[in-house]
Amino acid sequence: MPQVAVATRMLVGGLILAALCAGGCQSPPKQRPLDFDPEILRPRRPPPGQDPLTLLVNGTPPVYYRFPNGGHIRIVDGTAAIPLYSGVAEPQTFIVIDAREGIHVGATKVVPGPLPADHRYEIWWDARTGRPAPPP
Repeated sequence: MPQVAVATRMLVGGLILAALCAGGCQSPPKQRPLDFDPEILRPRRPPPGQDPLTLLVNGTPPVYYRFPNGGHIRIVDGTAAIPLYSGVAEPQTFIVIDAREGIHVGATKVVPGPLPADHRYEIWWDARTGRPAPPP
C-alpha cells in the first residue's frame, strides 16, 4: 500500500506541475483592432468663416446656469428658433431662464416674462475674444 500512495502522490504532483507549466507558457493575447476611429480624438478647429459658438446648456424652464468663463453669450428660443438676447456676461455670472419671470443675466433682467413654458431655451457662448456675439 505505501508504494501505491507514493505513486499516486507523484502522479497528482506531476499533473499539477504540468497544468501550472501549461498555463504559464501561453503566449499573450493578440491586440484587438480599434473599435473606433482614432480621428475622433484629434482636436479640430472650425473651418474659417464658420461661427465658433459653443452650446453651454439647453432645456425647458426653469434653466439655471453659472457661466464660469465670462464673455459673449447668446440666448435663443430653440423651439421657435428665435434669438432672445445677445450680450456680455462676467465670469461666474448666474443666468436664469424662467417662464414667468423672463431671462436674468446676473441681477439684470434682459428679457421680460412670461416666456412659453413648453419651449426649449439654449445658451450659447462665443469663445472668440474681443468680438461680440453675432447679433440676434
